[in-house]
Amino acid sequence: MNKIDVVKNKNFILLMIGSFASLVGSGIQSFALSLYILKITGSVTQFATVLTIGIIPRLIFSTIGGVFADWFDRKKIIVYLDIARGIIICGLLAINMTGQLGLVHIYVSVILLSTISAFFSPAIATVIPTVVDREELMQANSINSLLSGTGQLIAPIIGGLLLSFSSLSVIFVINALSFLLSGIMECFIKIPRINKKTKYNLKEFGKSFKEGLEFTFQNRLLSILIVCCFMVNLSLYSIFSVGLTFILKVFLSVSDMHYGVFESIVVSGSIMGPLIAIKMLKGRKLEKIYSKSLLIITLLMSLMTFIVSPIVTINTFTVYLVLCFIGFLVSLIVGLVNISMNTIFQKQIPNDYLGRVSSVVGMLTALSVPIGQMMFGYMFEYLNVYIPVFVAMSLVCFAKILFDLSNGKNLAHEHRETQLNKQE
Repeated sequence: MNKIDVVKNKNFILLMIGSFASLVGSGIQSFALSLYILKITGSVTQFATVLTIGIIPRLIFSTIGGVFADWFDRKKIIVYLDIARGIIICGLLAINMTGQLGLVHIYVSVILLSTISAFFSPAIATVIPTVVDREELMQANSINSLLSGTGQLIAPIIGGLLLSFSSLSVIFVINALSFLLSGIMECFIKIPRINKKTKYNLKEFGKSFKEGLEFTFQNRLLSILIVCCFMVNLSLYSIFSVGLTFILKVFLSVSDMHYGVFESIVVSGSIMGPLIAIKMLKGRKLEKIYSKSLLIITLLMSLMTFIVSPIVTINTFTVYLVLCFIGFLVSLIVGLVNISMNTIFQKQIPNDYLGRVSSVVGMLTALSVPIGQMMFGYMFEYLNVYIPVFVAMSLVCFAKILFDLSNGKNLAHEHRETQLNKQE
């Protein structure tokens, strides 16, 4: 098939329009609320509390959401939940217009939106592999990743402009409209139905949940990929969200302008990754892309370990330039890792298990963030900066070795089965 065939898929286009609109709307609101919380409290701790309570409902409810995504009509789930999110934002708008918006309202809205996300995410994760042909999954995931990166880039810019020249109420209106647009787009998507359950009770829930876990962890490649995903996310997310901020602002004492340039370079790398995947990776073996990408990240993290170690005596600006180079390349390669990993998942998981397996992956990914930030935050505070970078590099390296060993066994098993089939 031609590499642009996926953009002729009406269902995929509708999904991307809706997803991009809600992503940008949510990003604008998140940025604006962050500044609003800091403005009314002057406390970074309060801001961190909002982030923390946003994670907890996803950890609690994501597995339930996965079962529901495999039980009920997925189209209705995503449409109804987008409408529900729009209603919650309208509630915030109404409160803000009375001048009574406070931390309690923000906490409650974050908990509600995060709970909805726990049910929405597993359902939406099943849509791409059910509306796109298998051979087009790489391109579809690349486009999805490109739009996500673009949305994350422009949302804070738009949010900052809107907050400077308008008000928080305008931002709530835009976000509510983005969810409405997303819901309207989703209404016209044709999503294949799965076999519906005839009984809905606690016993059947437990049975379905157990089946999902058994399928996930009895599939060697799938279970190892989940472990690798956890380790890579734990290390790289923490290094980029905590570690490099500490290295640049505390260890190197760079200016705010130079720090902003670094952040822009990293974001540009995350956008370049999907572009490369769209143009160059179609037809390539996904497992090789994933393995080689982890190898390149390991080498780049080794260079980062060396450049911030005490044995290096070059000037601060040179270290900064090298870190910009590493940040750009790692961000670019991470895009390839995520795209290849998602495509492997989608090809390995049957349609009627997609929700449950996606929820397990989502839960572990969400769990890796606070664990990694606490672990690496402690190391950066009390150890020399090269040590946590070395630990992160080692985790990525171990993930690469683990994946290669598992994939090798998988290929050997498939070869034996092929030979047996030929003999029969």
